[in-house]
Amino acid sequence: MLWLVWKKANIIFRRMRTGDNALLLWFLGIIIIDIVFYGMLFYHWESSVNPSVNTVLDFLWYSFITMTTIGYGDIYPITPLGRIATIPFALISLSCFGGVISILGTKLITFHERQVKGLVELKIDNHIIVVDCGEDTRKKEVIAKIIDSLREDWETENWPVVIIAQGYDQLPDPLSNLPNVHFCQGLITASLPYERANIGQAKAAIILSRSSEDAQIDDTISLTVLQRIKFLNPTIEVRAECANLEHEPLFRAAGCDSVIDMRALESRIMAKSVVDPDIAPVILQMLNPGKGNTLHTLRQTSLDGATFGSVAAALEDDSKHVMTIGLSKGGKEQILNPDEETIIEVNDRLIVLTEERPKWKGKEGLERRIIKLIKENE
Repeated sequence: MLWLVWKKANIIFRRMRTGDNALLLWFLGIIIIDIVFYGMLFYHWESSVNPSVNTVLDFLWYSFITMTTIGYGDIYPITPLGRIATIPFALISLSCFGGVISILGTKLITFHERQVKGLVELKIDNHIIVVDCGEDTRKKEVIAKIIDSLREDWETENWPVVIIAQGYDQLPDPLSNLPNVHFCQGLITASLPYERANIGQAKAAIILSRSSEDAQIDDTISLTVLQRIKFLNPTIEVRAECANLEHEPLFRAAGCDSVIDMRALESRIMAKSVVDPDIAPVILQMLNPGKGNTLHTLRQTSLDGATFGSVAAALEDDSKHVMTIGLSKGGKEQILNPDEETIIEVNDRLIVLTEERPKWKGKEGLERRIIKLIKENE
C-alpha cells in the first residue's frame, strides 16, 4: 500500500518538475522561504516594541496582507530594521505571488478550452454515448431531438449524454446550450475519445450513421465504431443506425442490440401518409414522450408462464390506463397484437401504450399489480 502511494506521488512529482509546473513550484517555494525568513526577522525585531505583534500568527497575517497588497494597516513595522526588511520582502513576494496567480489562471483557461474542445477525461458514469459518424448539419439537429426525447422520459431525464464526433472542434448550437451534455473530440474509430468519455461506466451507446450516397461505406464506418465500443465495454447496450438493412446481420453479429434503418423508416412513413394521412402524426406522438400516449417496453421478470391475454386483461382493469399492444420475444422478434394464448417467457418484454412510462418495480410497481389482478381474475 505504501509502495503504491509512493509510486503515485513520484509520478505526480515528476510531472510537476516540467514546464509551468516547475515554475509554479519555484514561485511557491520562494514565497514560503521568504515568509518564514522574513517572519522570523520581523517577529524578532518587532515583538518587543510593537504592541500589534504578540504572536507568530500576527506576523503570518501581516506577511500575507503585505504580499497580496491588501494592506489593512492593523499591523505595520515601527522599527527601522523592520521597515527596511519589508521592502525586499514586498517586492519578492509580490512578484512571486503574481506569477502564481498568472500560472493558475492560465491553467484554468487552458482546461476550460480543452473541455470545450472535448479533450479532457470525463468523470461521469451511468451515461449515454452518442457517436456522430457524419459531419452534416442535419445530424446535429437529430442529436438535439434525441436528447430532448430522453429528457422527457422520467427514466432517462437525468442521464448525462456524451457526444463523440470528429467533424467539429466544439459542440455547435443547439447542442452547446443543452444541460448535462458533454463532448469528446477524436477519431471515432480509435479508442481515445471513448476512454475520455469513460465508456466503461456508460449505460448505452447510440451510433448515428453518415448520410452519404454510399451506404456500403457508411455502414462500414458504423460497424468499425460498433466493434470499437464493444471491445472497450463488452456489456454496453448499443443502438445503431444502419444505412442498408441488408447489413443488419453484420451489426447483430458484432453485438449490436438494436439496428434501425432510418432511411427506410422515413420513406415508409412518407408512403403511408399518402393513403393514410393521419398515421404519421400518430406515429410521431407514440414516439415522443410528454406529447400524449407513448410507446414503452417493460422488462418483465415475474410474469413468465402467464399468457399475453391474462396480462392484457389485468392491465385493462388497472387504473393507470396502460394498453398492452404487443410482445417482444427476447428482443429478437416483435409481435403486435399477439394471440391471447401466447405464453410470456423469460427475457420477453411487454410493448405498451401509456401516457408516461409506468414504474415497473417496487411495492407499488405495475408488475406487482398485474400479478395481483391476474390472481383475482383466475
